[in-house]
Amino acid sequence: MKLGHSALSEAMRAPICAKLYSKHWTIKKLCHQNVMLQSFSPIILGASVVFIYQVSQAVVAKRPSTATFLKIIAPFVAIPSLLQIPFSQIYDFLSRDPELVIHHYEIWRVVTATFVQSSGLIGTLVNLAMLAMVAHFADKVWGWRWSLAFFLTAGTLLNISGVIFDSAGAGSSGATIALGMSIVGAYLVQRLPRQALAAALAALAIAVFLSLIGNAHGYAMLAGTAIGAIFYRYSKLETLDITHGHSRDNN
Repeated sequence: MKLGHSALSEAMRAPICAKLYSKHWTIKKLCHQNVMLQSFSPIILGASVVFIYQVSQAVVAKRPSTATFLKIIAPFVAIPSLLQIPFSQIYDFLSRDPELVIHHYEIWRVVTATFVQSSGLIGTLVNLAMLAMVAHFADKVWGWRWSLAFFLTAGTLLNISGVIFDSAGAGSSGATIALGMSIVGAYLVQRLPRQALAAALAALAIAVFLSLIGNAHGYAMLAGTAIGAIFYRYSKLETLDITHGHSRDNN
């Protein structure tokens, strides 16, 4: 379920460890053990999806999910991600390659790298399953248009940062988890039932932890949380009524 940003994570992790954890040998050791980090990353991200699901269950949408966003985004991600396994040329053409982006002006890669995977068959299947779940939650909360906008924006920004840090790769998990955390962000600016609040804070704690040890998923999660909170607070979307447990249109 990795982002394909291992070099990006390593580049970011080193200064964080040096500045924040120079006196804490246990955490510093963890920071520099990339193999251990990647081993636990799928488990940690899986837990965050569970917490996002719990939060989404407390969110009552203005309309039921039509799965429109899933129907739109799934072909763009699932088809190339699966076809790249027997046809590696698809990955080569769509993935993020800083050299080709900067010197050969293949700018499309900062968008299309979200539609292929660099994590092998198992990682690809996990990423697609996570996208399917989060897409269902997001469609119910934001509607398909804003869900699509959040997903593409998050993926593009992650790939741009990958180019800046000279990291080749690809993957949809960063954009997916950022979209999921936008629901948590929207939820955190409301008055929350205790159970949902615990799940929201647990997901946020995972985001902070991953960020502190330099995992790029953590940055995506924090960005998604901030975008969701700001957008919901200052938009006029009437999609949530967490306080009373039903849509605002029914008040």
